[in-house]
Amino acid sequence: MQENKNGKILSLIVLIFGVILMLLGSPFLISGISSSLPLLISGSFLLIIIGVFCSILAIKLKKRSLYMFFSVFFILYGLYLLLHTLNVIHTPFNKSWPIVSIFAGLALMPAGRHRYGHIRPVFMIPAASLIVLGAFLMIFALHLVPVSFKQFIIQWWPVIIFIAGIMLVLLSISGKKDEVSDKLE
Repeated sequence: MQENKNGKILSLIVLIFGVILMLLGSPFLISGISSSLPLLISGSFLLIIIGVFCSILAIKLKKRSLYMFFSVFFILYGLYLLLHTLNVIHTPFNKSWPIVSIFAGLALMPAGRHRYGHIRPVFMIPAASLIVLGAFLMIFALHLVPVSFKQFIIQWWPVIIFIAGIMLVLLSISGKKDEVSDKLE
């Protein structure tokens, strides 16, 4: 019993020490970067810190997958903004906006795993759909194909409706399997 209490105290001390180091290191990191946009850099660091705080909430509060989703999403988006501000990524946001859909899909995966303790299709199918949708829209946003998005939709709308139907059927079937496995457990 005493060992469990000591473990919780040690965990709390490590958490507090980690937050203090993050808060102390952030201004030094920002001041060390010679950029004319320190406000944008501090904004991306703020998103990353919010993401870390959300992950702490997700871990400390049992089964809080929403916090885990926001944690991963804010960290990914903060890193993207930081790389964009530092000119590592040269594509303007008006051409790379579908990356937000990809980040949402990537954030949904660990959120589902955190909630159930293992991978479930009820989270994986929407996550994969968001990633594929983001990648698909990115192709048109970056003008990697000679046809416009509007022309593609006009020509291929029956296939898009068919694929959307497949996704809904898979989601429905996987939801029923999850309900049956929950009843058996």
